[in-house]
This record gives sequence, structure tokens and C-alpha cells, in this order.
Amino acid sequence: MKLSNASLRVWDYGKCFRFYACEALAAKGVGFVDRPSDIPGWGVRAVRLRAPEESQIELFTFFGIIP
Repeated sequence: MKLSNASLRVWDYGKCFRFYACEALAAKGVGFVDRPSDIPGWGVRAVRLRAPEESQIELFTFFGIIP
């Protein structure tokens, strides 16, 4: 079975990307579908990565009043 997409909640998105900087991940061959960004309508901050088999992995965290 091939995984097509996955969304993973991270508790501290800021720390996640300070520790694993996008440039360092890209240097290791991780492909990015888009840049890290806020999606105010959904109340999330997210980034999507491309896995080696072309599936997408989204890392997200809630911000504002949503738990």
C-alpha cells in the first residue's frame, strides 16, 4: 500500500524548524512542496514536504485560540 499524503501535528512548529532548518533539510534531499506559511482561515501554520516516493507530508501546528 502506498501512502499518498499524511498530516502530522507538531506541538512547537517554531522550534521544529529552528532545529531542522529548511535549508539543512533541502541539502539532505528533502523536497518542499511550499514554504512554511500561516493559513489564518484554518488557524494553522504549515509546511508540506515531498517524500522520496512522491507522497506529501504536511507538518502543522495550531495558533491563536484553537487548542
